[in-house]
Amino acid sequence: MTTNRAETAGSPADRYTPDPDFSEWLRVEAGEFAGFGEPGYGKIVLSLSVRSYGDRHSLLTYDIRVTLTDSVSLSRFRRYWMVASPLIKNIHGATLRAIARDAEHAETGTS
Repeated sequence: MTTNRAETAGSPADRYTPDPDFSEWLRVEAGEFAGFGEPGYGKIVLSLSVRSYGDRHSLLTYDIRVTLTDSVSLSRFRRYWMVASPLIKNIHGATLRAIARDAEHAETGTS
């Protein structure tokens, strides 16, 4: 049986490029994150949770959300997302399939 668990992480970033070294990621305390609104940034949040689903199954929820702090950032993000979203969606799908495969193998004791 799975223990219910959730993890969430978030960070403001000032650019949206496939190169994470090009973006400036700010460290913001959890209590200040919701109110962060400095122009020129997007706020990115990743949440993973695992909950028991019956006696032998688990439900994995994987969610990423982005909000932008101003209209210029929104415009930049839309251009970035138009190019990057197909790759990101493929990566997310592959990640979830790998997690499911590993969980199924762990249940059956196969590798």
